[in-house]
Order: sequence, then structure tokens, then C-alpha cells
Amino acid sequence: MINEELMNNYRKALEQKYNAICFDIDGTLTEDDSTKIDSRVLPMLASILKKHIPLVFITGRGETGLNELLSDILDDLKYKYGVSEKQLLKIYALTNDGARIFMTGNNGEPLFNISEYISSREDFVKLEEINSKIINLLNSSTLGNCCKVTYSKDSVTNNIINIRVIILNNNVEINNEMIRIINSFIRDSKNPNLNLTIGMHNGKQVLQIGTATKDKAIKIAERMIGIPQNSMLRIGDCGDRLGNDYSMLNCPQGFSVDRTSGAINGCFPIIEDGEVIKGVNGTLNLLKKIKLLPTICLEHATQNDYARAYAKVEKKMTQGKNNKLLYFNNLINNKFQSVDGINSLFDSSSGSVKIPMYEWITIPDDNPLKQLWLTYNDSSLCYSMYDNENILLRGSGIYYYFLSRRIHDENT
Repeated sequence: MINEELMNNYRKALEQKYNAICFDIDGTLTEDDSTKIDSRVLPMLASILKKHIPLVFITGRGETGLNELLSDILDDLKYKYGVSEKQLLKIYALTNDGARIFMTGNNGEPLFNISEYISSREDFVKLEEINSKIINLLNSSTLGNCCKVTYSKDSVTNNIINIRVIILNNNVEINNEMIRIINSFIRDSKNPNLNLTIGMHNGKQVLQIGTATKDKAIKIAERMIGIPQNSMLRIGDCGDRLGNDYSMLNCPQGFSVDRTSGAINGCFPIIEDGEVIKGVNGTLNLLKKIKLLPTICLEHATQNDYARAYAKVEKKMTQGKNNKLLYFNNLINNKFQSVDGINSLFDSSSGSVKIPMYEWITIPDDNPLKQLWLTYNDSSLCYSMYDNENILLRGSGIYYYFLSRRIHDENT
């Protein structure tokens, strides 16, 4: 029997409007017990991209696993389902559970030609120290016969980004002992960014030590893409409290197609007619119900300087943004005798420059720019539109769809 409060919250989550989607890969988009993307997923991904919805893959996989994903889907998206090069720019990837973000420059070739580390150099130094402790432990005890260590590494520097301890025989006692030991190593490191998550790969329990959590990485990705915070739909499969998707799914935007946390206000199972649907079937079922809308925003951050600024730690991002806003707000206030800085010139709901109607009327009618903004096509303005108090310098034929929440006086 599904909890009634959970069901009510689930329905509310389905009613929310989302501006982007974040997918875990293995177990969420793949065939059962395989790393291959389910063929039914591809037309769904193509449809999302053609609607100009940003698509983010977030995974414990590293760079090699990301390249395997691209080889699995890219040709079909381009040649079978007609996704354009420009639409492919809307794909992003967060690897190693969010330690690194990949995106594509405006030229579009090759895909993911820009990458930035979200984790710091200090985080990776501490990770190397923990790796040495794990290797010494396995070499000097019987645990070495029950565990195998693999790594995700930077293809250029060969530095370790993630450590994976695979429990070979799925022995519960060995698994719990390794969890206890690894957690003690993490505590001793005194680095709050190091963490342990638990997942499955090829039927084996995998203990992964990383430098990032998926929830923090998603918040940074939302800023880099240019969408409102908490407007990204999140779908994964390991939503239990020790699962590697828990941090990103433990919110009202999170849905799990397998293990859940038991919370009633996040990490929702996929429910249809009172039954829980899992795996790719759950993913496809959810996407038929969800409300996806593109958002109006600035171009995504592909320039190196901009990307680097937004890929750093939260403190630097906030300081940099506030300093820039203060600088430009002061310029705007001085130039336009305003007190609200950018907010006095820019309408965030439409992405338009706005001019108060009383100022617009004072501009001479023979002003060439005013004549341009008043250009009509049949009975509609081509390059501007009105709200109740301002003229907005952006064409209504293209952008009025996104203003559905604006109170609009039909008489104007």
C-alpha cells in the first residue's frame, strides 16, 4: 500500500514545470544488467533536445565511460533521429559523481571539447592518501582476497578522480567491514568533500570514494546552463541513503527507478495505477507525465573564463557574481538615474530590455531606433511587445509563449 502523503507529494512533483533533465546512466537509461543504452531511450533523448531542453548526464563513470556513452548514442541521435549540431550543444555531462563537468564549445566539434573540475586539487591529494591506506590494508590482510580496487583517472594527468572497491563475492560481512574502514579513513582525512557511496556494477557491490556529491554538482550545472535553481528534473536508480544517487534525489525534483530512501517528500518511486515501475520502463513512464519547458536565458557558459568562474567552489562563485553585479549596478544607476541597477533595465521573465512607458513616450517618434522597435508585421510588432507598464524590446511572436505567468492587459 502506497503512503497517501507520499502519493500527494508525488502528484505535486509531477505538476512542477522543469527546465532541464538530469539522468543517471547505469540502471536508469541502460538495458537490464548491462552498460548499453536501451534503444527505447534514444528517441526520447532526441525529442528532449529538439524542444531545446538541456540534458545533463550525471554518473559515477569517468572519462572512458563517458566516451562509451557517446559512442552508444551520438550517431543515432544525429543520423537516425535528426538532432542538429546546435541542439547537441544542450548536452552536458557530470562525471565521477560530479567531480568534473563536460560541455561543448559553440563550434560543436568535437562534443564535450571543454571540461572543468568542480573538485579542488586539495580534494584529490587527500583522495590519493586514502588510496595508499586502502592498498596497504588489502596487501596486508585477508580482505585482499575478497576485494578488487579500480580507478577512474584523468586521461591526461593520470591522476585518480575516484576509487572503487569492488566486493568480489558480495559477502555482507566483508562489505560492512570495508564500509566501516573506509569511513574511518575519510574521517581521518578531515576533508568534508570526500565521501563514500554504494552502488552495483555487473552484479557486484561497489564502494566508491569520491570528492564530490551529485546534489552540489547539479546546483553548479544549473548556474552554468542558466536555468533557475531547483528547476532540473533528476532521475536515478540508487536513491537509498547510502546509494550514489541519494544526494541528488533527496528533494522534490528527485525520482528513483529502483531503490528509494523511504522519504515522503523526495526520491519518489515511479507509480502507475498503484504499482511501482522500475528500470528504463520507469524512466520512460515518468517522461510521458512530466512537464518540460525551455527557459529564456543567456548563452550557456562555453568561454573558458566564464566556465572556470562558475566551476569553482561556491564561495568564489558567489563572490565573483556579487562583485560584478555591484560594479554594473553602480554604472547603471549613475547612467540612468536608477536605484535598482540591472533590474531597472532587464525583464527576467522574458529576457527583454524594458523601457518604462513614460520614458518611451518622451523619445521623439522620428528616432531611428524607436522606429525599428515599432516595426509591424501585419498587426503584430516584430521586435517588441508591451506589458502593462513598459515596452519590452523583444519580439512577441517568438517570446510571448514564455510569458504565460505575466498578468497581461488584453486591451494593449
